[in-house]
Amino acid sequence: MIEESLLKTNFLGRDGFRWWIGQIPPDADQEKQLNGSGWGSRFKVRIMGYHPFSDDELPNKDLPYAQVLFPVTAGTGGAGIRETPSLSQGDVVLGFFVDGDDAQIPVIFGAFGRNKSQEKGFANYSSPFVPFSGFSNLVKRPTGALGIGGPYESGNPSTEGQGMLTPRNVPPGKKDSNGKEIRSDSQGNGQQII
Repeated sequence: MIEESLLKTNFLGRDGFRWWIGQIPPDADQEKQLNGSGWGSRFKVRIMGYHPFSDDELPNKDLPYAQVLFPVTAGTGGAGIRETPSLSQGDVVLGFFVDGDDAQIPVIFGAFGRNKSQEKGFANYSSPFVPFSGFSNLVKRPTGALGIGGPYESGNPSTEGQGMLTPRNVPPGKKDSNGKEIRSDSQGNGQQII
């Protein structure tokens, strides 16, 4: 039986399934891919436990590319329906190896959100697995027009995280502890319809 065979089947999940966590290196080390000269939706990734914690042992330019696995709602490009992956340098991503224990074909499955504590002291890239800014020569820091953007890079729904409160599912007219009205993502939320 194939289940009892000691030989590799090269079938996803049958020869082992290996998850990983990694970090996307600086844009400068994958500029050709990011400016459209490469193929597919791929990012270089330094994988914890597989790649060394030193640029000297393995430079970022020599890291493998990982294909991005999209949700079904993002489309594949067929009939012109697709979304662009929203990942940037410094992002910590979760993935798996399509080839199991051989660990040569990485796929990005998702990303961990940045938080407020990470953005303090965010600077340019210094070394592998150290948090660094998502802004680069390819992705410029926004000016903060309309209160959006600014110097912060976390996903926190606060005035510090994104320059203003993010829309939330709250009834219209709800106020915070300072008496300021909380923005709602829908004016219909909380209204009773008869």
